[in-house]
Amino acid sequence: MSEREKKDHLNKFKNALLNVSPEYFGIPAIHGQVHMNERAFAYELYHQLRKIYNGSNWYANGELRKGLTLLPNYEQDNTLIPDLVVHHHKTTTNNIMAIEIKSTPTVTGSQLIQDLKKLEIFTRPGEGYLNYHIGILLVINSSFRDKLNGMSDKNRDRITELLNFHKLAVWNISKPMPINSNGINLPLDETCLEIIRGYDL
Repeated sequence: MSEREKKDHLNKFKNALLNVSPEYFGIPAIHGQVHMNERAFAYELYHQLRKIYNGSNWYANGELRKGLTLLPNYEQDNTLIPDLVVHHHKTTTNNIMAIEIKSTPTVTGSQLIQDLKKLEIFTRPGEGYLNYHIGILLVINSSFRDKLNGMSDKNRDRITELLNFHKLAVWNISKPMPINSNGINLPLDETCLEIIRGYDL
C-alpha cells in the first residue's frame, strides 16, 4: 500500500471518529450517571465508518473472526478478535485497518498492553499472517499519557516497545465533550485528538 493510500484511509477513520456524537463517549443515564459503554461507542463508530466507506469496495466490520486459523500456533479462543476492521472480504492481502477500543477511565497498563499485542499480531507482515497495514488502539475518556506516566516501568517499557512497531499508534481522546459558553455540547474536532507513536514517548 502506498503512503498516499494509507493516509487516505487514516483520514477516513479520523473523519468517522470525529463524526461520533460526544454523547456516545459516555452514555447519559438516569440520576445524572454516565456509562462509559465501549460497545455502544464501538457500534456508533462502526456506523460512521460504514457511512464513509459506503459505495467503495472496502468493508468495515465489527469483531470479525477473520483468518485467525491461518496464524502460526494460533489457539482457538476469542482473545485475538479486534473491535473493528476495514478490509476486503476473502483475502489476507487487502486488510487495511484493525482497531481496538478502550473507553473506561479505569483502563490498566496490562489491558493496554494486551490490546497492543493483539494489534501487533494482526499487523505482522508476511506469509501466514493477516497483514493489516494499520493498527490503532483508540483510548477515550482518559489521558493515555497520564496512564503511561502512572504505570510501572515494566509496563511503560513494554508499551513503548510495541508502539515502536511502525504500523501501530494510539489515538487518544481524553476529553470528548467540548462545551460552549452556553453549556451545550459541541461536535468533536481535531483539537480533541492526539495521535501517539513510539517516537512520541
